[in-house]
Amino acid sequence: MSIETVVSTDTLQGEKPMPIYEYTCTACHHRFSVLQRMGEGNEKLTCEKCGAPKPAKQFSTFASTNLGSASPSSNSAPTGSRFT
Repeated sequence: MSIETVVSTDTLQGEKPMPIYEYTCTACHHRFSVLQRMGEGNEKLTCEKCGAPKPAKQFSTFASTNLGSASPSSNSAPTGSRFT
C-alpha cells in the first residue's frame, strides 16, 4: 500500500490536499487507511474492525503525479559520444 494525496474540490478553494495514511491495529493487526489532515495523530482513531484505540501509523512509499507534459525520455541522461 502507499500514501496517496487526494485532491478534492476544497483544494481548489485554497485548502491543502489531505493525504491517506495507513494504520495497523495494535490489538488485532488489521491494516486500514484513513484520510486525514497532515499533522493529525492517531489519538482520535480507533480500529475499524475491533474498535481498539490508537492504531500504529505505518511508514510506506508515496505516489506522485507529474503535472507537466514532459516525455519519459526527457528524464534520462543526454545521449551522444560524451555521455556514452
